[in-house]
Amino acid sequence: MKKVCIIVYVFSLTFNVVFGQVSYPLDSLNFSNVKYLMIIDSLKVEVFRNGVNKSFIFINDNPIDSTGITSESIPVLYKNNLFFNNTSRDFSKKIMYTQNKINKYQSIFTTDNGFMQYYDYSDLTNIYIVDPLSGSKKLYTNYDETMSDCAISGFFIDTSLACVIHCCNGIEACDYTKYYLVSPNETKEVTQQIRQSLKEEDAMLTSLFFNFVSSDKRYLHLGVQYMSEKYAVKRETVSRIFNNDFEEIGKILDIKYPDICGMNIQKEKLQHYFLSSITDTKDSTKRIMGMYSSKRVIIPYKFNPYLEMAMYKAYNNNLLTNENIKSLEKYELGILRNLIFAKYNYAFSSEFYQAYFNLYEFYGNEKAQKSRVTDVNNKLTETDKANIKLIKEIEVRL
Repeated sequence: MKKVCIIVYVFSLTFNVVFGQVSYPLDSLNFSNVKYLMIIDSLKVEVFRNGVNKSFIFINDNPIDSTGITSESIPVLYKNNLFFNNTSRDFSKKIMYTQNKINKYQSIFTTDNGFMQYYDYSDLTNIYIVDPLSGSKKLYTNYDETMSDCAISGFFIDTSLACVIHCCNGIEACDYTKYYLVSPNETKEVTQQIRQSLKEEDAMLTSLFFNFVSSDKRYLHLGVQYMSEKYAVKRETVSRIFNNDFEEIGKILDIKYPDICGMNIQKEKLQHYFLSSITDTKDSTKRIMGMYSSKRVIIPYKFNPYLEMAMYKAYNNNLLTNENIKSLEKYELGILRNLIFAKYNYAFSSEFYQAYFNLYEFYGNEKAQKSRVTDVNNKLTETDKANIKLIKEIEVRL
């Protein structure tokens, strides 16, 4: 049997020492070979790729082990303990780090985006609140009706509000899906509310996928999957914004299935996500089938529903108003202004804008990537020009 040696590098770090908050510019890229990146108050946690199915873990740039453990999920912090592979059922992969020590643990759980709730639905019947340290569970869902023909999944919006999704009469394919908002005091079915809100011609809603929550927990970015003869019975996923009562707020540009590789959380509040993306610039160190591949990067992404709705409006050649964009930060105005060029497949020299717009289906699809253009001025409409002018007027005042 092959022996595994764990080498722990000891350094003076405890989770209660105040280093000052770790800042991360929102218009920056991380080109290092990082699989997961978490910033939690003063901690920067990085899980590096190293060959096939191997990772090395660093905290504040210091290595904590050299086992090359396979890390299958985003690291989770709970009561000054860092958990790796919290969703895995393979207990040999589960390590917990605290006070410069590595230990094993045996709980299985997932968490909401702000690390405020820890839960499990692996039995596909109910949702349980989990204590990650002890592994003890407490029943969260409590339905009056029988759900024996349904397999469940779900997510927490905050500590006391969960969306529970019932895939009924099948796990791989649902004959029908039910949606519930569940709090400690109430279980409310919102299936019809969601279906009526998302009704589209000759299309059938099959499921929702939770992508992002706004920092104030008021708005959700959801992927909505349809099956339709219009698409040759092919499933198509589009993006929508809902409020936390599951009322649709509006359509937004479709993000390719988002690869969330971390978050920045300060004082238990989500600041922004880290997403995996690519640049158009090729990586001269990597070849695939004889050709240089795109650079893989990590990009900060802050879900702002007002920015997303303004981008959708500008993309569809509608006039923006001061009301649409008055709350946007300067870097968000830059994204919105450059979106007008990106919609005509402009080839950005900025690798930040390459990576940012490659998150979106309209710009990041393979066909678009192969047909970038360096001049789109003759394609700009009068509406485009008016929108650019308005954005620039607000930018100079910030």
